[in-house]
Amino acid sequence: DLRNHGDSPHADQHSLRHIAADIDHFLETVVAPRHPDAMHVGLVGHSLGGLSVMHFLAQPRRRVVVSAAVVIDINPGERNAAAVEELDRDLSRFIAIDFSTGRSLDDVEQRIKTHLKCGTFLAKFFSANLREVVEPSSDNTARGGAEGTKVPSRFEWRSNVPVIVDALRKGHIDWSEQLRVAGLEAPPLSAGDPLAAPPRA
Repeated sequence: DLRNHGDSPHADQHSLRHIAADIDHFLETVVAPRHPDAMHVGLVGHSLGGLSVMHFLAQPRRRVVVSAAVVIDINPGERNAAAVEELDRDLSRFIAIDFSTGRSLDDVEQRIKTHLKCGTFLAKFFSANLREVVEPSSDNTARGGAEGTKVPSRFEWRSNVPVIVDALRKGHIDWSEQLRVAGLEAPPLSAGDPLAAPPRA
């Protein structure tokens, strides 16, 4: 997983530059010892992972030889400001939901559907970023569980959503902006990305 995602460590810094550095660090410390002469790698990234792969490819590299790269569901074109603002609003509403008293994952998914007015598919997608926490001192029976069963004391974020939202707002995961800051250039490509701006005439 990328930093601040899944079971990877949380960090205060979250930008394409930092994630690209994480990729480089992984290749140098894990892959390089197995291939001391040269590293020939293939990279695959989806969504933010795709942006991270593209940013990594724009950086000067040492021993890394990228033989192939696959970028899924994202492209390096200019960001569609309206779509980004909509995503920001959805994420802001998402992190405002109180999951601390959820009795089950089904209960949590219902809260997400009600709060965000979305369907089951998106509710399950969002709930995948949560994890159940069972504390030994919790009164599981009082929370609806049979005696001796483990009922979640609460649900909490698996991903570091507040930091990710802050990075989105500040443009730290905007590929074109990060290239500009780094003084790098790359030709725009076209792909079926809902956050991409419409092609220029």
